[in-house]
Amino acid sequence: MGIVCDGAYADDVHHDAFHEGYAGRLWPDGTLGATWGSEYGWTGHSGLVGACDCGWRSDRVHPPGDYDGPEHEAAERDFETQHLQPLIEEARQRSWPQWSRRVAALADQIADLAHRGRLDDARDILNSLGETVLRRGAVLAELDLEQQVAYERAHAAAPFGPIGAEPQPLPGDIALPPAPPPPRHPHAR
Repeated sequence: MGIVCDGAYADDVHHDAFHEGYAGRLWPDGTLGATWGSEYGWTGHSGLVGACDCGWRSDRVHPPGDYDGPEHEAAERDFETQHLQPLIEEARQRSWPQWSRRVAALADQIADLAHRGRLDDARDILNSLGETVLRRGAVLAELDLEQQVAYERAHAAAPFGPIGAEPQPLPGDIALPPAPPPPRHPHAR
């Protein structure tokens, strides 16, 4: 199995084509092998290249190497940085505006159908719109999880600040009033 986008924007990334990346073995004749153990065998390749099932392939050729060796990992990293990350960024940029326009268009269509008395058709589209909203809610939940993980990673290296520094609140923390002073013992001076 190769590298597949499975984050919040996976549906948007895979909308037009499925993108599964891999480190392909480049053969002397210029062909790219996607499997390890194909008709060419295991050895004899001239390098490793980051590639995708959609047909994309990196211009960078790494030295020949074994499966999961450093050259293999470098080719996979090329897929991630040169192809997959730009696809995710494009999806992130267009996803919400496109979704908003689709929802608005469906709402207008529902209103028009209801106005014309085509209530069954309006109800069907409304149900579809509800499913769309639920799916988009799942995207928000995934984005929230990604944001929390990024925050935790950023703050994991230094869980405590300098001695005497006030602790920093975490996302979702609620500020509580200061605790009252402890009660004084009646015989204390």
